[in-house]
Amino acid sequence: MWQAGIGELLYANVNDAVPEAQVRALRKGFLTKDIYRSLKGNNTMAEFKIVMEETDYGSAIFEGQRDERFDTQLLRINMKKKLMAEMTYFISASSYPLNEFLTRMLHRYQIDNVVYIIEGLKSHR
Repeated sequence: MWQAGIGELLYANVNDAVPEAQVRALRKGFLTKDIYRSLKGNNTMAEFKIVMEETDYGSAIFEGQRDERFDTQLLRINMKKKLMAEMTYFISASSYPLNEFLTRMLHRYQIDNVVYIIEGLKSHR
């Protein structure tokens, strides 16, 4: 009986441990209230870029941007690319049924819906 208990512990979280740890790590990367306050106080896109580069978003979301002419559509596209890369990594590290659920979330309208929900929450709509 004691041996069976150890065996169960060895395989208790084999399928979901890696994705769970990744989600917890991403959660630590959420923007804090202090960062939001810093972003609200920015007067230029250069200041915005400096604040965002210090977060988990890093400089990847600013690919192709020019300081003199900041393109918000390009920023949105780069943020979606970053989200897609993270989701693809989660799917590859997870097993059924989690990987199927995550794959279904990747349909274009689902990603857009998540982005719209986040934007709505930010603007209190």
